[in-house]
Amino acid sequence: MPLAPGAAGYVLVESEGGDPQADQTRLIAVLDAMLDDGSIGDAAIAQSEAQRKAFWALRNDAPRIMDRWSPLASFDVSVPIAQMVDYVAETRAALSSHWPQARLLAFGHVADNNVHMIVSLGADTFALYRALADVVYAGVLARRGSISAEHGIGMDKREALANSRSPQVMDMMRQMKQWLDPRNLLNPGKVV
Repeated sequence: MPLAPGAAGYVLVESEGGDPQADQTRLIAVLDAMLDDGSIGDAAIAQSEAQRKAFWALRNDAPRIMDRWSPLASFDVSVPIAQMVDYVAETRAALSSHWPQARLLAFGHVADNNVHMIVSLGADTFALYRALADVVYAGVLARRGSISAEHGIGMDKREALANSRSPQVMDMMRQMKQWLDPRNLLNPGKVV
């Protein structure tokens, strides 16, 4: 682990430039300023290609955690970056207040407002999927976010979509679907 465990969150940033020495000096200056003003609690900079790959391997290890937590419910949502930390903390607290055994893993592509919310209640997870969705989506809707950041609506999010968008927006979506797919051949029944 490049950093001590137990932080509220971790951010992985990869940057490139045309002058590696000057670029690293600038990066260190930015990190030092953030450490000084309390924006971050710690930082680590990969010193080799192997370390860079090891940092990314930590981020990309979510499937292993998901296997250990199975059964689980997965939500792909979007909230404004400035509200992401509060959203995750509030969702974690709300889940714990309903289900003390709840576990939440939040990870994603923060730069594009996307966060994956992985929730496990143990054996009851699937039976309580709709109730879990209500808790996860409540904070999204309060922040005018999106219940689907990158994976579409599908069947699981149809009801939540109708609750998250105005009737006018829903009508516009239906019209667009009709214009683009008049014979209803593409993803039939997903948005009704």
